[in-house]
Amino acid sequence: MNRARMLAELPAAFGQWLAAHGTDATWESVARDLAVALGRRLLAGDPGSNPLLLTVHQTAASPAVRHASAALGSGRPWSANRVASALAAYLELYSATFELRRRLVQPAQTISLAA
Repeated sequence: MNRARMLAELPAAFGQWLAAHGTDATWESVARDLAVALGRRLLAGDPGSNPLLLTVHQTAASPAVRHASAALGSGRPWSANRVASALAAYLELYSATFELRRRLVQPAQTISLAA
């Protein structure tokens, strides 16, 4: 995985903590969760056929969103498969592509802090 690209997507304080204390397994887990969150953002609203939304993604603050939207382009709907492949390539998470696809087609699960 490309840690520098991951750190560019994370809040600075979390990135510092992760760099100082994160094990390889923690980095991998955070990278996969990050890719899923970015993928859900990219899939919202069908930007492949919506030029305005495509422009929003191509000018986003997130380098991963900009890169993936440029790679996916317009004129064709974006699928979970295409988005997962673009994000896995950008973050260099090649072994996670299948899991990313699987998680992107599942509904997002809310996490409750109440026990």
